[in-house]
Amino acid sequence: MGANLDDIREGFTPTPNIDTVSPSLIPDRDETEPHFNPIPNQTPNQYDKQFAYVQRLVPPPCASYAINSGEVAPRSVTMRIEVGEVFPSKKQLQLQLGSYCLANRFQIRVFKSDTTRYQVRCIVEDCSWKMSAARVQNSDYFQIRKFYNHHTCSTEARFPHQRQPSARVIGENIKDKFHDHRLYKPKEIVHDMQREFGISCNYHKEYRARHIALEEIQGTPAESYSILPSYLYMLEQTNLGTITYFHAYSCNRFMYMFFCFKACIYGFLSSIRPVIAIDGTFLTGPHRGVLFVAVCMDGNEQIFPLAFGVGESETNEGWEWFLYRLHKAVGEVEDLVIVSDRKNSIITSVEKVFPNSFHGACAIHLQRNMLAHYGKNKTLKRYFERATRVYRESQFLQLMEQLANINSEAAQYVTAVRFDRWS
Repeated sequence: MGANLDDIREGFTPTPNIDTVSPSLIPDRDETEPHFNPIPNQTPNQYDKQFAYVQRLVPPPCASYAINSGEVAPRSVTMRIEVGEVFPSKKQLQLQLGSYCLANRFQIRVFKSDTTRYQVRCIVEDCSWKMSAARVQNSDYFQIRKFYNHHTCSTEARFPHQRQPSARVIGENIKDKFHDHRLYKPKEIVHDMQREFGISCNYHKEYRARHIALEEIQGTPAESYSILPSYLYMLEQTNLGTITYFHAYSCNRFMYMFFCFKACIYGFLSSIRPVIAIDGTFLTGPHRGVLFVAVCMDGNEQIFPLAFGVGESETNEGWEWFLYRLHKAVGEVEDLVIVSDRKNSIITSVEKVFPNSFHGACAIHLQRNMLAHYGKNKTLKRYFERATRVYRESQFLQLMEQLANINSEAAQYVTAVRFDRWS
């Protein structure tokens, strides 16, 4: 998986040296941000001593976080377009200037732009509006040096429709709406940009703007992978008895993760029948992978979550790693039954990790595989469903005979699994 913990280590390390920047212009630290301190000489997770070099962060006692809300506290933006204002980077200056132009309904053209200078003017040739910014000595900071905020052109001339703001500028302007409107769709963004700013943008640009805004609020997937060790550590501290594992490559790239809450372990061992269903599903997003899931059913026939894991793919190594951690969490359970599909990697791993358990084949997966191989025949599907639910042997044999008459190869396929393993 492509999330590299080293790529975003800035979140775990102090700010780079900016001694060359004037202290009066650059604050030492934003007091609105939570301050994190690493725990020295301590490895929080006893099961992953080989990853002690991954720095764990814990918030101070006075800090509170809504882990389940999915929201990040908005950071107040105090940067303005005026002489003397300092921006952390040229990119931040461009974003702030783009928002300023969008709010004041005019467009600009870049006059000079390089690593040390950034000069823009109004899009109208003879207009006197212009701004000039330069890099602060040897740092990444940019400061506005000159700013003539007076237009000598008409409103119609400075805001034509042939040019549009970038997706990043639109994303910066709509990100606050995601706190109250979590399902903010691109079509709604198109409508709001037309209503609020009088500009017409296509669907694809608004889709990119929505993606950029969500990254600003929730962070990028790579940043999420980088804080997994800290997140798992906080799970252990706030849910005593919770079991977590984290495994990475030697090059500090994510490989496996596992967690099982104490409440789920206690509920399974005390109140749930000893039947565990396991399966995996593909993850979407820029960093592909597989989500491993182990669930049960409670007395009300509702799904009871037991354990979760994330890995690269459904290989023998991946399933064996997940099932071994699951075995460590629940221990040796008497008369344990594990239900899954007929994937060879699962069969091999269950036999190795849970040798004393009974491994059953999920009838739903059997039905789907049978229909995928031998055609989506409704009659074939109906007879198989009835065969999995009857209680008399005579009725079962009769249904299987009818199934064979419809498609003998399909009947042979489900028979090869062995009837005693149908679940």
